[in-house]
Amino acid sequence: GKFYLVPEGGTNELAVKGCEEILLPEDAEFNVICCAVGTGGTISGIINSSAEHQQILGFPALKGDFLKPEIERFSKKSNWELITNYHFGGYAKVDRELIEFMNDFKSNYGVLL
Repeated sequence: GKFYLVPEGGTNELAVKGCEEILLPEDAEFNVICCAVGTGGTISGIINSSAEHQQILGFPALKGDFLKPEIERFSKKSNWELITNYHFGGYAKVDRELIEFMNDFKSNYGVLL
């Protein structure tokens, strides 16, 4: 029958198109935009709608550099980078160092991570 298949993680052309709406015109004032990365769809949309002067930094939840080709499939800009040193072992993994960083960041900047 008729159905719409949503891929695991939700990344496809329509998902990327929807994520292109995340950045608003007033976000053009920011030079650097950071994004958590799971399957690559959200960051791809953000890259596509980013301004020429903006650098997009993605922080994958999983270890490895396997997401680069997936992001390149959906985004043709080169103003992005994956920072792969902060996966902490995968989804929902934490350690004392991460918790201390999060608490310090909130205390210093008022931003809950």
